Amino acid sequence: MYLKEKTLRVLRIRNVLLTIFAVIELLGRGYYIVSEFVYYRDDPESAWGAVDMKSSLIMVPLLVLLLILLARSRYHIGNAVFFSRCFEGDLDGVVPVADLAAVTGMTVPQAERETALCIRRYMKSCTLRAENDGSRSVVLESKKIRCQCQSCGAEIEKSIYFTGTCSYCGSSDLTARVLSGDQFLSITSDAQQGRNNPEFYMAKYLSLKKGLFATLFVLGASLAVITLMYTGSELSHYFDKAYQQKNLLDPDNHLFSYELIRADILDNMLFGIALVLVLTPLAWLRLRKTVSIRTAQESAGYFARYSKPYVAVEQIPDMGIVATNRSKMKSVRRAIRHGYLRNCAFEMHEGRLTAALAKKIVKNQCPGCGAPITGAVDENYTCSYCGREIMGVIVKR
Repeated sequence: MYLKEKTLRVLRIRNVLLTIFAVIELLGRGYYIVSEFVYYRDDPESAWGAVDMKSSLIMVPLLVLLLILLARSRYHIGNAVFFSRCFEGDLDGVVPVADLAAVTGMTVPQAERETALCIRRYMKSCTLRAENDGSRSVVLESKKIRCQCQSCGAEIEKSIYFTGTCSYCGSSDLTARVLSGDQFLSITSDAQQGRNNPEFYMAKYLSLKKGLFATLFVLGASLAVITLMYTGSELSHYFDKAYQQKNLLDPDNHLFSYELIRADILDNMLFGIALVLVLTPLAWLRLRKTVSIRTAQESAGYFARYSKPYVAVEQIPDMGIVATNRSKMKSVRRAIRHGYLRNCAFEMHEGRLTAALAKKIVKNQCPGCGAPITGAVDENYTCSYCGREIMGVIVKR
């Protein structure tokens, strides 16, 4: 409800198409430039005078700049989606930028810049406001809420909702009904569904993906090492007169001069270096994804042993793969962003960073019968299908 969905859909399609175009063009033109200067290394004027040399030299930096801008666009869109989820789960109508910084792992100035950019380009129904103490907050559309315990029916305050425990019956089966603008949200927790069920918090086929990514990492790293060794041997051949003479006298050899042989060796070295530059980051990314999956699995195992819908982040175990609380949070955030860890999110409540478990947000549906709610609703809205009172809120809380 806070995203410009049509705009984001167009931008995502544009980013994919332009990225494919830019990568293909950059590889082709980059290889053309280097190969021309290698082939005409003793005659650089001929290389400069090649047919597509000038256009390629202009296009390469432009293509690099385009890829950087596209990567930044994907980053900003991802943050806009992340912010939107935070705003939908908020019950106050005002979200301090400092809270967004704590949830995302950014510094406060970074979060402020990123929030301002996302609101301006990708989001709606929210504005950035300066507070009296110099801080800034995101103001959402006017919200009316009703928090209730589903077990005993008691009306509870927002602060009690954030603790995840009803002060009357001790149940954690809490619900919040939110009216924001012309949108209705029903916010509940399915934490009991995840009780002793780690798969509830893990993406499907996670173990299979972990094995696949680990295999791809080993394969990519091995190929990079082999290619690097091959490139090193070619470098030694470039200065080995005996090797070049042997090739020159070989009847199956199609190169008939030392210059052509050395040019061929340089081409092989160029290809090897390019392959290493491609394989190394790919292998590193597979390793990071493997670590993220391990984080997701161990976090899911811990969440499945926890009965309440909110967990203080300091209670999350270190999982044996990170050394500090900051790196632990970064690892868990990465697992959530990749989609390996689901049905959970980081939230700030009463100045405390918590992990919200199994929070379920249903938009524009009656929590009783599931009937659609369309258009604006008021504080005393009653479902026209089942007759259930949905809001019953008189004043803004």
